[in-house]
Amino acid sequence: LALVHEQNWFHRDIKPANIMLRPNGQLALIDFGAVREVTDTYFEKLQEGNVTGIVSQDYTPPEQVKGQAEYRSDFFALGRSFVYLLTGKLDNNWHNWRDSATQISDPLADLINDLMAPSPERRPENAQDILQRLEIIDIESSILSILSVLGQPARLIAEPILKRKIRKWAKQSRIPKIALYGRTGAGKSSLVNAMMGKQVAKVRVDKPETLDPESYLCQRNGRKLEIVDSRGVGEKSKDDPAFQPAINYILEKRVDILLFVIPAKERGYVAQDVEFLTTLRQQHHQAHNTELPIILVINQIDLVEPAREWNPPYDLSLESTANSREPSNAKEHKEINIIKCIKARLHDYHQLTDSYVPVSACWQEYEDTRYNIEQLELEIYKNISDDAAKYGFGGATAGIPLKRIIANKFKLTAAWFTWSARFVPFVTKFIQNLLVRMIANIAIPDQYQSITVQTFLEQLGVKGTQINFNTVAMTLAIGEAAISYFIENHSIEEARQAFVQEEKSRQTELRDAEPEDVMEILRNIDREISERYGIPPLYKDDSDII
Repeated sequence: LALVHEQNWFHRDIKPANIMLRPNGQLALIDFGAVREVTDTYFEKLQEGNVTGIVSQDYTPPEQVKGQAEYRSDFFALGRSFVYLLTGKLDNNWHNWRDSATQISDPLADLINDLMAPSPERRPENAQDILQRLEIIDIESSILSILSVLGQPARLIAEPILKRKIRKWAKQSRIPKIALYGRTGAGKSSLVNAMMGKQVAKVRVDKPETLDPESYLCQRNGRKLEIVDSRGVGEKSKDDPAFQPAINYILEKRVDILLFVIPAKERGYVAQDVEFLTTLRQQHHQAHNTELPIILVINQIDLVEPAREWNPPYDLSLESTANSREPSNAKEHKEINIIKCIKARLHDYHQLTDSYVPVSACWQEYEDTRYNIEQLELEIYKNISDDAAKYGFGGATAGIPLKRIIANKFKLTAAWFTWSARFVPFVTKFIQNLLVRMIANIAIPDQYQSITVQTFLEQLGVKGTQINFNTVAMTLAIGEAAISYFIENHSIEEARQAFVQEEKSRQTELRDAEPEDVMEILRNIDREISERYGIPPLYKDDSDII
């Protein structure tokens, strides 16, 4: 259903008869005869009352009966389908359905009631919100189930790990808020599309310059970014009436980071830009007691002369030897000119930030010159301070390198948890399952939808855990296999090879390790990841990971 809605369609006829159980155990929606595409024409007909009502008794929401169906109308029908599946009946007393479904938890029953709220506004916002709530309900239920069967000694070990640390870890994701600053034509919308790997933002070429900011949500595979777009000050200054309201809007949004997007060849209104962004940063610190990270995104490097030369990669380091010699070909000429543009923009805005990334974000139907976008995604990730926003950003964007980094962090954290709970097999198995799920959630949805976590582990040959240091090796190997399959889109056979290779390597390393040696090995893995990608380590000094 999330996939259907993401393509701007809604089903309008969800009921048990239209849900098929496939041979692989997956559920699928069928019968798209009543499906409707959400278009401007649809909204016009909706306002005029000219939309045909599709009605399936007991499953259709009130607004759809009136010909006013929308996305959240499907949620009502889904909730009623759940009630039927749980109770075996639908009748006039369906409001009391919970009395006939005492086997499910209160949080799950609350979610089903929210799906069936009388008005669409009171239902979940979208299908991804439902999935996230189900994920949390499942984790909470698993934690309570594990604790209920543990004896007192094991419970004393497991409870603080499960209830505090793992619960916090599993919920570490939220929608990141990214402010964009730059004038029309700087390529802000193209930049958003390039990062998301999907055309999610309309590219504007004719919108007038204005200080009035706006915000909008971008969605990819159910993961979202909130974009707060401020179009630049132009010739305006602090005395302009719109100056302070524009700053206030960004402050109210509590953005995680600001991207200052400027074309490589454009000098723009340097003094006004510096004045606005300096004022914004000062007031942000006063309002939120934290620095606002600013990245200078030097865009449209593909248009730097010679414009027809485009043969990346280019050596764009400021220490490049290209500046010290005469160019011998068009590529070297372009490198020199791009570096000159970078140095000029850094000189213009040296008061604002030392963080910059040169990019090309052009991505159209017949032209694709995207370049250095993955490096920008990594720079954004490093500069966002909140871990939940970091992981949300990694899940929403398309770059595989960033997803690999986050998945490696998950892998290392899970290894630490399994080490802490190594004497409680129930807990280590739960952690390993959760690790696969979390990696899959930031990866390629098609891969996740085609296989369950349990099936994935079975195909790797994971049949249980032993009470020794090999639980750490197995957890690291499971993480490596999940990265191979879900992030890098390899086959299950290749993922199994990655699992076997990693487990063998780590078992050799951990076989005779003392407890303090195990922790040092995990710290070494952490340092290796940190140095490879230039990101802060999970371990700080001699402290624990969480």
